[in-house]
Amino acid sequence: KTKTYFGPDRRRNTPNTYIGPERRGSGEVEVLHTTAAEVAAGGRVFGYVGTLQDVTESRRRERALVESELKFRTLWMRSSVAKLILDPDSVIVDVNPAACALLGNEGSVLVGRRFHSLLDPREIAGGGSQLRMPAGLERSARCEKPVLAADGTPIWCSMTFDSIPDFEGRATHYVAALQDISLHKRTIEAHDEARAAAERARREAAEAERQAAEQARQQYEAQLPQLQQLIEQQIAGEFSDIKSWDDVKQLAANDPVRYMQWDAAQKRLVSVQTE
Repeated sequence: KTKTYFGPDRRRNTPNTYIGPERRGSGEVEVLHTTAAEVAAGGRVFGYVGTLQDVTESRRRERALVESELKFRTLWMRSSVAKLILDPDSVIVDVNPAACALLGNEGSVLVGRRFHSLLDPREIAGGGSQLRMPAGLERSARCEKPVLAADGTPIWCSMTFDSIPDFEGRATHYVAALQDISLHKRTIEAHDEARAAAERARREAAEAERQAAEQARQQYEAQLPQLQQLIEQQIAGEFSDIKSWDDVKQLAANDPVRYMQWDAAQKRLVSVQTE
């Protein structure tokens, strides 16, 4: 601060304080005039002392803060992602228009509610995973949960929670970003159902094939005695002259074709008997 003496010609600033820009070279200054009149003989005021304080940098910081706030509010209001600001107790303190549209409620209805009250109670009652909030040194956390719209419709959302730290690094608030993933969830469920249906169809086809094979086997086994009887009758009728191994050897030497027929019949009989 610099104190400067002003003569009687600057009496326009008395006795009130004046705050405003006054140029000193290229810098902006704020001039604070205070009354410090020196009274001479006869009560005549002959001068005043004013205080000049350079506030160029502080005014620049103030403008930057205002511009930053305007940018934030613009992004906040125009964002297509539903966002909510929560206090450390998960109480909603602010919502953007996208969140109001997603949840089907006015901001005045949502502000003041605990964030947990937005969740689908069926998910909580069903033992769903806990709400994932940043903890310890974490600055962000993510989870997927269904929330309830104003009409009771469950909306599956991908939730991201980012902490807002103070100058000491302690989380004073959280920003919750909600993205509707209901269509994605329905697509996954439809895909899972289609896969399950295909697996059921495959198992049913395999079971039907197994049952058909079992039925054919049972029918075949039921026909084995009759088949064995037919083969035995064929051998007894066509090869009645074959009584011993000597007859077989003689048949093989004299009539190879007939011997091969006899051998095939014997193999069929053994196969049927084995089965």
